[in-house]
Amino acid sequence: MGSDRDEYGCLPSGGYKWSQALEQCISLWEAGIEMLDTRIPTRTKTGYLIISPDKAKAEMFFPGKSTGLLLLKKDSIWLDEERIHVLSEWKKGSYQLKSINGALLYHTNQ
Repeated sequence: MGSDRDEYGCLPSGGYKWSQALEQCISLWEAGIEMLDTRIPTRTKTGYLIISPDKAKAEMFFPGKSTGLLLLKKDSIWLDEERIHVLSEWKKGSYQLKSINGALLYHTNQ
């Protein structure tokens, strides 16, 4: 592992990213929930979902992006600041990320 710490003290070369939802450095494949990209039939690109312990915040990490998209809980869904993305738990432990117009973008494999 290198010494390439980011502004939060995370080591990107070791696979660690800062999570706004958890307010700590995380390894996506250890802390995250794998989300499948519905627009890619081979399903080789996955994103990762992080949900805070109190479920007030969720964060979606997309492939190739260094930072996550923060979503805040409103009633039974999570919305990003611009209200472009909607995250919902469609059955216990299973999640869907949709665009505001209803197009399914990512989902868990459950």
